[in-house]
Amino acid sequence: MADVEAGVEQPASTQDVPVPQAASLSEKMTSAGTGYVLEARDLTYKVKVKVGKDMQEKVIVHPVNFTIKPRQLMAIMGASGAGKSTLLDILATRIPQSSVDGEYLMNDQPVSSTFKRVSGYVMQDDALYPLLTVRETLQYAALLRIPGLGRAQKKEVVEETIKALKLSACANTIVGDDRHRGVSGGEKRRVSIGVDIVHQPKIIFLDEPTSGLDSTTALQIVETLRAICQRDRTIAVTIHQPSSRVFEVFDKVMFMSKGHLVYNGPPTGLGDHLQVISKDPLPKFANLSELFLEVVDKYEREGNVEQLLLAETSILLHRNFKNVIRTPELFLVRLFTAVMTGLILGSVYWDIPASEEGVAQLAGYIAFTEAFFIFTSLEALPIFLDERHIFAREHGRGAYRVSSFVLANTLVILPFLFLCALIYSAISFYMLGLANGGGNFIYQVVMIFVMVVAANGFSTFISGFVPDALTGNGMGTAIMAFMFLFGGLFINASQIPRGWIWFYYISMFRYPFEGMMKSNIDQLPDSQEQLRTTSLEQFDIEDWNRWTSVGAMLVFFVGWRSLFYLVLRLKYSKR
Repeated sequence: MADVEAGVEQPASTQDVPVPQAASLSEKMTSAGTGYVLEARDLTYKVKVKVGKDMQEKVIVHPVNFTIKPRQLMAIMGASGAGKSTLLDILATRIPQSSVDGEYLMNDQPVSSTFKRVSGYVMQDDALYPLLTVRETLQYAALLRIPGLGRAQKKEVVEETIKALKLSACANTIVGDDRHRGVSGGEKRRVSIGVDIVHQPKIIFLDEPTSGLDSTTALQIVETLRAICQRDRTIAVTIHQPSSRVFEVFDKVMFMSKGHLVYNGPPTGLGDHLQVISKDPLPKFANLSELFLEVVDKYEREGNVEQLLLAETSILLHRNFKNVIRTPELFLVRLFTAVMTGLILGSVYWDIPASEEGVAQLAGYIAFTEAFFIFTSLEALPIFLDERHIFAREHGRGAYRVSSFVLANTLVILPFLFLCALIYSAISFYMLGLANGGGNFIYQVVMIFVMVVAANGFSTFISGFVPDALTGNGMGTAIMAFMFLFGGLFINASQIPRGWIWFYYISMFRYPFEGMMKSNIDQLPDSQEQLRTTSLEQFDIEDWNRWTSVGAMLVFFVGWRSLFYLVLRLKYSKR
C-alpha cells in the first residue's frame, strides 16, 4: 500500500488526491527497493473439461504478453466471462503457477513462493465484521498482518491508512450491515481495501473494486488507488464498465475477450485502436470503454516473520469477543429463552415426587432440556457462515492459520454457553425439587454445559461445508432428529435393531440423558432402592460412573471441532 500517512497534498493524474509526503513509519517500512515490475510472456491457462466420456483441454486464457510497472495503475477489462478475473487470479498467484504455461516474471525473475509476501489481493465483496468500527477493523488486520512491529507502531500504520483512504470521518463508526446502520457503500469498500493492504504490499490486485458503487463513489475509489500507486506501487484491477471519468484515471488498460488479449495500452490510445477495428464512425462523446466492449462483442499480494499460534489466537479471540457482545441477537435472546424455558419447565414439573411417576416426569424434563439446547444450537448457523466467509478471505491472504481461527472461534463462546447452562439449571433444578446430594446440581450444570458446547461444535462443523443456512438447518435438524430418536427416551438400547445400534452410540442425546437420569436416581433414599434399580433397568441405563457421560460429551465436543478444522483445511488451505 502507499505510505499511508497524513501529509501535504500532491496532485494525481486527474484530481488532487492526498498523497503522503513526510518520511513516516510506513515509508520506512516500505522504503527498500523501488517497486516491482511484473511481466507476462505467453502466459496461458488451460483446464481439463469433460466432453461426453472424454476429457478435453479448454483454453481459458490464451497467450498474453504485457508489462506492469511501478506507479502504473492498470485496469483489466472485458465482458462477463472474458477471462479478466481469471487473469487477475493468475497474476496474484491464486491459481498455482504449476497450472499455468508461459513465463511470469517479477523484476526479471520467475515469480516464487515469496510473491505473496509483497502482494495484496482485495476481493470483490466486502467481508467485514459489521459491529466493529472502521478503526477496530483495520487495527485487527494490522495486528494479524504486520508481525514485525510493536502495537504502537501498528497503531500508527492504521491511522495513516485511515487518512490515506479518506476514512477519518467515519473511523469510529461501525461497518454495519443490513441490520445495523454503519458506513456508506464507498466507505465500506475502502475499509475492505485497507484490510488487505494495511501490511503495505508493493503489489496490489483488486477484483472489481467499484462493483455496485455509483459513478461518483467509484471515481473516489479509483482516485484513491491512483494516489496509492504513486508510492512505487504496482496495481492491477479488474473492472467491468467504468464511466469515462473513471476510465481516464488509469495509466494502462487491457481488454480481454473470450480469453484473448485484444488491447493493451494507454486509455488515450483506445480511440484510435477502436477506429481501426470498427467499420462505423465513432460517436461523439462516447464512453470508449463501453464502446470497445460492444465492438469486441460484436466480433467476437512482505511479511516473512511467521505468526505465533498464541498471538494469532489472542487477536482473533479479542476481535470475536468484541463482535459477540455487540450482537445481542446472538446471546440476549438465547439467555432470555433459557430463563423462560427454565421457568416453564419448572412450573410444569413442579416438585416431582420420588416415585415411578416422578421418574417418568424426570425423564421428560431431561429429554426436553436436551432438545431445547441441542436443536437451538443451529440458530447460530447464519453467523457461523458469515464468519466462514470472512475467514476464507483472511486466511486466503495469509493473515492467520486455520488452527488459530478454530481455537478462537471455540474459546469465545464458552463463557456465554456456561452462563446459559448455569441460569437454566439454577431456575429449573430447584423448582423441580431435585435432591442436591453428591453435587447433583453441579453435575447438571456441567453436563448441560458440555452438551451445549458439543452441539455448538456440531453446528460449526455443519457450517464448514454447507453452501447456505437453509441447507445447513435442514441437514443439521435431520441428523439431530435421528440422534434424538436413539437418545434413550423413545427406545431402549436392547430394542434397537443390530443394524442401527451404532446410531445409539454416536447420539449426543444418549449420554446427557443417561448421565442426568443416573445422577438424580442415585439421590433416591435407601428406602427407594427397588425404585432406583427398576428405573435404571427401565431405561437401559448402564451402571457406570455418571462422569463417564460428561467425558463422552467432551469427546463429541473435541471431535466436532476437529472435523470443523479438517473441513476448513481441506477446503481453503490449498487455494
